[in-house]
Amino acid sequence: MNVTPGRHQLALVSSGALVWARWLTASEGLRVAVPVVRTACAPRDLAETRIQSGLAHPPPGALCGRWATARAAGPDVELATCTGSVCAPLVAWRVRAPEAPLAPRYVDQGFPTWAKWTTASAVTAILAGVVLVASGAFEAAPRTTRFTYGGLVER
Repeated sequence: MNVTPGRHQLALVSSGALVWARWLTASEGLRVAVPVVRTACAPRDLAETRIQSGLAHPPPGALCGRWATARAAGPDVELATCTGSVCAPLVAWRVRAPEAPLAPRYVDQGFPTWAKWTTASAVTAILAGVVLVASGAFEAAPRTTRFTYGGLVER
């Protein structure tokens, strides 16, 4: 790589993160030793994992602390948990559909009980009022004697 002589910064970036940086003065024939930098849980650590004979085999030197790998196995998923470059055996992990659709667990009885009692009370009050008005209970008592004549009746 050709660069102009002078002061420069050399930076190594992995997955968008700065992992190493150094200032240097460039001159004719300058050689810079760049370290091999690996970050924990880099895509390479996980992408190169192989699953054979019920065991997960990550590449040697995988730097992830705790991680897992999985594969589809029919209706199930097989899952292995790993620490660094050592993995436990695969375990079947069944994905089950819910036993019932998302529906309420109560039986809808239609008209709520409180509404039944309210309706019965209102009907009772109305009927009692009609009976009282029809019987004349709300009429004022007469202040004088009232005579009624029906005419002559022939016999």
